[in-house]
Amino acid sequence: MAGFLKGMAMEKRLKLGRGLDRTGLFIVGSLSLAYLLFGRPFAELNIQLSFLGFPIFIGEICFFICLLIFLTKWKLGCVKLTGWHYLMFVYFLFILVKACRGYYLWGALSLRHSALFYYPLFAFFGYSFYRKEFFNQRIKFILIILLIFSMRMNTSWLFVNFHRWFIFTFFLTVIVLIRHYPDKNARRLFFILLLVVTPYKHLLCTSRMMLVSNMATIVLIFCLLVLILNLKNKHKAILFVSFSMLIAAVLLKVSPRNEVMSVVRIDKLLSTYNLESKIIEEKANYFKPREIEPKLYNPEHKFKKEPTPKISPQIQPKVESPQVLKIEVESKTDKAKQLTREVSKRLSEVKTDKEIDYREVFIDFEAEIENARKILYEILPQAEKLGLSDQVTGVLNEASDAESKIKQLRKKMQEKRTITGAQGTSLFRLYIWKDMASDIFREKPFFGFDYGKPFRSRSIEILNLGFGEWSRDGWIEPHNSYLNVIYRAGVVGIIAILFFLGLLLKMIETAVRAKSIDGILLWGGIVTLFIAANFAVILELPYNAISLWSLTGVSFAYIQGLKKGRPKKVDENPSSA
Repeated sequence: MAGFLKGMAMEKRLKLGRGLDRTGLFIVGSLSLAYLLFGRPFAELNIQLSFLGFPIFIGEICFFICLLIFLTKWKLGCVKLTGWHYLMFVYFLFILVKACRGYYLWGALSLRHSALFYYPLFAFFGYSFYRKEFFNQRIKFILIILLIFSMRMNTSWLFVNFHRWFIFTFFLTVIVLIRHYPDKNARRLFFILLLVVTPYKHLLCTSRMMLVSNMATIVLIFCLLVLILNLKNKHKAILFVSFSMLIAAVLLKVSPRNEVMSVVRIDKLLSTYNLESKIIEEKANYFKPREIEPKLYNPEHKFKKEPTPKISPQIQPKVESPQVLKIEVESKTDKAKQLTREVSKRLSEVKTDKEIDYREVFIDFEAEIENARKILYEILPQAEKLGLSDQVTGVLNEASDAESKIKQLRKKMQEKRTITGAQGTSLFRLYIWKDMASDIFREKPFFGFDYGKPFRSRSIEILNLGFGEWSRDGWIEPHNSYLNVIYRAGVVGIIAILFFLGLLLKMIETAVRAKSIDGILLWGGIVTLFIAANFAVILELPYNAISLWSLTGVSFAYIQGLKKGRPKKVDENPSSA
């Protein structure tokens, strides 16, 4: 292979390199969009090799394909290695050593922890594969239509459910694409379509995490756009004050009041925190954590009717009499009916204004409904043979109705939860962060804690918070990606975070110097999610992280390209770019 590549003419090598870039960018883009449309079910697609004790997921498969493409480009002479490449190699070696050590000591969970550190390499792939000429008129048209309608995709029957956290990012990205579309009339139509289709309520009527992130990003973008305008300082100040008042008015008018007040009422949050901290201290002396076997991940089980297995002619199963089978089917049907009706009864007793964390209310309900459905699907083939399928189907319909009520009630409680209930999730995070910080200061691990070592928060287990996570998985996510990086990588993690912050600052400095509206918008589209990573599981999950890092790499490549051209005036037509 090496000899074949060596014998190729440089022109052919460059042409092959462009083809590899196009392929790599297509893989990264398609993977990212599939994650955002199909979410967890797509992320859990995997292959299981007989000699490995863990599955290889779709994200990791694409990672190795992209790595192979980059190495092939290097062998072709299309990539000149620099000090940054060697630094990245050292970083990757660090991840590999920690992952192998963690796997040896703790098991497959180390691979999940290592993903937090190798997902950023998708930014490197996005940056390496990006070429301005790839985005011709046809590609821009496809992307604009695809991204606009993706924001509206929420059809479970197609297994499509767009990730709402990315709506603002998509909105800004589409604006940039439209601004660069060559046809003036088409640009107008695209802008109208975007304004009509965008689900604005998801920018304001959303979780507090994304509410804060979106509002902070909107203010930052506005300030940067005002900065590059040729206006006097007093006019800029007037614009900024007016815009801030407008944002505050819209926020208070449209967003859920209790969600907003839960952010503002810090005094109430601290009062509850101090009270519960005393309870934790009192119980800590005699608290003993439950022994739970950690799991790599938990697939969402969906019970479906399985086809009747073929019976081998050599082995005849034991044949029960129809009367015995009938009694068994009726007994299991009654059991499933009892479970379903008990859930329905308890649902009718739930108070939607009760000051509790709405996420924890329905854990048992959903488990019991799942159990009932499993029983019914197991006996359905026998029921059809005995003429009892109508009874089983009737109970299945009752289970489906109960499941719909759970979803409706969950949504209603989410919309109407009180300030105390809303602040419960903030306290949940504070307890986790406090326990992580205690671990760090107590043990002072220079290179962080082992990958694979489960993190258990003593505080939330004492208070029985987050029961559906730690009691199921044997570990819990910290809901702060940056703290998680420091916890798992120590000094290397701190350096990586500082390096990335410097990169974001460099990106926006370049965009502002070039007076590029598009650069500012692209930067804002990724920053909103990196702000959210302070409060949520963003950089740990493939369907968040890979999409975000890939877009970051492409955005950085575009903004870096602004250095090569002359600074544009802010009102210049960018369609030729």
